[in-house]
Amino acid sequence: MLFSPTTGSIVNRYRIRLAATLSCALVIGATQLCHAADAADAADAGGRQAAIARIVKAQLGATILTPDLPVLHDTPRYVRQLNPGLTDAQWRDVLNEVAGRLADGMNRPDSPMFAAYRTVLEPLSDAELAQLERILADPVYRKFAGALTSRPGQQALMHGLVESTPWINETVSTVLKKHGLKERE
Repeated sequence: MLFSPTTGSIVNRYRIRLAATLSCALVIGATQLCHAADAADAADAGGRQAAIARIVKAQLGATILTPDLPVLHDTPRYVRQLNPGLTDAQWRDVLNEVAGRLADGMNRPDSPMFAAYRTVLEPLSDAELAQLERILADPVYRKFAGALTSRPGQQALMHGLVESTPWINETVSTVLKKHGLKERE
């Protein structure tokens, strides 16, 4: 088994971080898209690269990196434990700053996330880019994206991923065994 819920705390911490990371990866493509509404027909108006830049900024502009994101609470939790005198207000300030700096960094045109989105969007035609901008601006999609990035949505996704870990492990083990591959020494 690749991950075992009964194995030592390092594996359990890894599982939690893996679930949080996967949750972020799933949701980052469906972030709150309020800024996309004013760019509905932008692919036709401003050229291909400008359209790609607008879509990327719309996706990353309302980033999921908010102080309420569970991964921000889970990852640095040990810091709070090491600083028992830290008040709730001080901790909230720390989380706000971390979230703000991460969001600012991801939103830079030279960031790896911005580049990743550009790579993903490059194969789309101009017409597809225009359609994508309209989809991202759709109020129902924005509501869905907002629900995914809400604290309850994030918690549900993370819970689902953690609960899926045994099934994922079993599936990987089955495929490895089928191909005569070892899982461990």
